[in-house]
Amino acid sequence: DLPRTFPSHPLFRSPGPAPAALRRILRAHALFNPSVGYCQSLNFVAAVLFLVAGEEPAFWILAAVCARTLPDYHTHTMAGLRIDTAAFGTVVAAALPELHSHLESIELPLEIVSSQWFLCLFATALPTPPLLRLW
Repeated sequence: DLPRTFPSHPLFRSPGPAPAALRRILRAHALFNPSVGYCQSLNFVAAVLFLVAGEEPAFWILAAVCARTLPDYHTHTMAGLRIDTAAFGTVVAAALPELHSHLESIELPLEIVSSQWFLCLFATALPTPPLLRLW
């Protein structure tokens, strides 16, 4: 996943210090939290944290987010993610009924579309300035 992590960002082009730091953050997290290990999308969250906080703080923030804020997102069952994407679907159905009807008519569950947004904490869906405001 490292080569796919923000490949257009100058700091994450290999070789360089950022990809190596990101690898260390993700490996340390996998050892620190073996019940989660590594889950796709953690690379994007860790990369943004690295950019704004540095290597060690990024690790600790990632660990706290996974343990306290989103404890059931990056697990084998992804129960927290499934609950949140279902709730998001309910909100979209109420607030944007035409969009909801269109997605149903083409048989595209919103959960399929939105799960990546939620897993990456919108890191791949939003430009950095609004992403950091959201976080």
